[in-house]
Amino acid sequence: MLNIKDNNKSIKAKIYSHGKINIPVSVKNDLAVHDGDELIFIKKDTSWLITTRNNILKESQAYFSKFVPKGVSVVDELLSNRRKEAEEFT
Repeated sequence: MLNIKDNNKSIKAKIYSHGKINIPVSVKNDLAVHDGDELIFIKKDTSWLITTRNNILKESQAYFSKFVPKGVSVVDELLSNRRKEAEEFT
């Protein structure tokens, strides 16, 4: 269940004909979206969350960065492992 007390603010928006929604400027600014950008709607229980692909990417990177020691490049490790595996097959 979405806990409204956890939110800093709530903002209303109207639905117009054909399902169009006028998103308030403050929400567009917070999400860093512009005309023509895509939004992602995520169903959570009986509510919907609205976000962007960039926000999902940032949240994912922040989450997974906890599992990588500082100074370690996961990409470099992966490439190194793949090169070793390729050498074993040749």
